[in-house]
Amino acid sequence: MTVESSSRSEFLRLFTPVHFCCIKRELPSIDNKSNTPLLDLLEAVPEPIGAFGLERWQSGALAFGIAFGIAIFISVLAATNSANRILTFVFLELFAPLLRPFADASPLKVCLFFFVASLVVVGIHELGHLIAGLAVGLKFNTIQAGPIVISRQNRKFRIRFVPSFSGLTSMHVPSVRRFHKKLKIYIAAGPAINLITILFGIGLGYLSFFSSLPRDARMSVSVLVFTSAFAFINSILSIRYRNGLFSDGAKLMMLLQPEEKTWRWYSIVGLIQQQRRGARPRDWNARWLKMASYCWDGSRDALSGAWLAYISANDRKDSTGAAAYLEQCLHGMDIRGNEFRDLIATEAGVFHSWFRNDSVKAKEWFSRVRNPKKMPLIMGIRADVAREFALGNYSQALLHWNEGLKVIKRMANPTHRRNAECSWSEWRQEMEKRQSQAITPSMEQTS
Repeated sequence: MTVESSSRSEFLRLFTPVHFCCIKRELPSIDNKSNTPLLDLLEAVPEPIGAFGLERWQSGALAFGIAFGIAIFISVLAATNSANRILTFVFLELFAPLLRPFADASPLKVCLFFFVASLVVVGIHELGHLIAGLAVGLKFNTIQAGPIVISRQNRKFRIRFVPSFSGLTSMHVPSVRRFHKKLKIYIAAGPAINLITILFGIGLGYLSFFSSLPRDARMSVSVLVFTSAFAFINSILSIRYRNGLFSDGAKLMMLLQPEEKTWRWYSIVGLIQQQRRGARPRDWNARWLKMASYCWDGSRDALSGAWLAYISANDRKDSTGAAAYLEQCLHGMDIRGNEFRDLIATEAGVFHSWFRNDSVKAKEWFSRVRNPKKMPLIMGIRADVAREFALGNYSQALLHWNEGLKVIKRMANPTHRRNAECSWSEWRQEMEKRQSQAITPSMEQTS
């Protein structure tokens, strides 16, 4: 989530200096021989894993298998009179009308209904976030419901499909007025709409006409209620998922009981605000940068804070700080998708090429990029410039630099284009300076 506002002082009042004074920077455990063992290829980079140490596709298959198993279990229980009596006693006849459609139902059909309902419930949950966000004045960025992702970039909507069954809603805040309250409403709306769906389904089951509906229609309502109940419980628990995202319950706890994670979250919001308004990374608020990257807990927030801090340190030509923040990003390569992992690997190669002039390690990092075609074009060109310059091919590096300048000039946002051109020009000046320093000693030795 991002913020756009001209009232910087009002946003600053959201932070509590007392809490910040108590924060101690906690970097990941590192080898004594190197401050950046992952960046220096002394340790293996974390690989994405699923639940119980399985691969992600295996853990996903296990989760769906468990869900389908529960569906079959419910259908088998509902098929017997004794089970009906037990369930009626346990639920005090609350769910009895919803369980009757499962009697003698095909287990395969029940599994199919639960599968479709899970996607529908994810969509309803995310729509709850979206509607509440629009109601309180937030602006739409992205919404994902299962494999469908709808995003808005440069005032144009884009639809794409991804291999996922999760949900996500991203919005930004155009005004910081009642910022804290807006976030509460926006986040609570997802679980709330699941709860409304549950109550509506239960109430529908007790209406007289419900029993006269076709069996598949009644089963659809029943499955929707049970799936919504699972989604509601899962969302209100205060947990951090394996992919690094916090649940709605965890976010609400951050807002109701502010702590260090809350200030980190707000700092990231503030930094993205500065980025959207066109401030160069080297000019970003130093206090927000420190708060955004103060600790590592394996969350997406921690990874985002470290990445923003790296961008700023890189723009300030602070090689030591950039190395530390890039090391943090490498620790999080197992909690983001392939595109972000390729981006981090590319940046590690650029860092070794430019700051450490180590073409061997740079080559190793560049070789770990799995799908360079999916990365932003300018990032690939930036890697080419750094690689050729580290190898001493200054003319080739300059050709790639000119190619990158053409890409930058085609940027739609004029502020971002101006900042990128300025940074890109500074990079060429630094290359020329290094090149002249390398030529001068060789000429002195010759004379």
